[in-house]
Amino acid sequence: MEIQQYIDKIKSIQDKLMEFIDNSDNESESFDNFKHLLESKNIISDKHDLKLFLYLLSSITNNYKRGPNFFQKIESILSFYKNQIQSYFTNSEIYQIFKMNNRNLLSLINVGILNLSDVNDNEYFTSENKEKCEKGENDLLLCELIRNDSVEQFIKYVNQTIYPLSSRIDESIYETNTFLYNKCPTVIEYSAFFGSIKIFNYLKMNNVQLTPSLWIYAIHSNNPDLIHILEQ
Repeated sequence: MEIQQYIDKIKSIQDKLMEFIDNSDNESESFDNFKHLLESKNIISDKHDLKLFLYLLSSITNNYKRGPNFFQKIESILSFYKNQIQSYFTNSEIYQIFKMNNRNLLSLINVGILNLSDVNDNEYFTSENKEKCEKGENDLLLCELIRNDSVEQFIKYVNQTIYPLSSRIDESIYETNTFLYNKCPTVIEYSAFFGSIKIFNYLKMNNVQLTPSLWIYAIHSNNPDLIHILEQ
């Protein structure tokens, strides 16, 4: 197979995968279309192609914007191809592919591909708060309000706690987005990352500085209104 043909093959798989992840109306149909494409391209029956696909899946879960049922969809893929994955790769090899993201590893544990003994012993996997682990997001109330763009509750919270609008957000052991992991973004960077336009505008109106760093956070949000504000 020529290089361009192989690139086109991988691109078609990525397109169908993204269609399934983004589709909230016809999930069953988009998943069937995705599975049909993988079978027609012989991805699952070839060890090299399957490994490449798993790396693609890992990269998307590390970096892509997480919508409703995001990880449930990822787990449905892993669960459906569980036998093929385990037949081609050892637990150690699977761990190496997904090790950059604790939430990915949790998905593998949830579907029975990996065990707790296969992952590094850290606070995330030893935490008793399973709900926070499943969310894989910073568990601070402030962060939840920003992610939901709950501007009224956000204003009430920052006023009651006298929270500095230009401050940085504390780290959380439950944060699994690789871009935010081990970082302390500012409140306005965090709001840009999740496309929380109402809270972003509130911060802007209260003279929180707009810095060049906001571009990369805003791009992740895929919110055209937010991008337009930065362009202006």
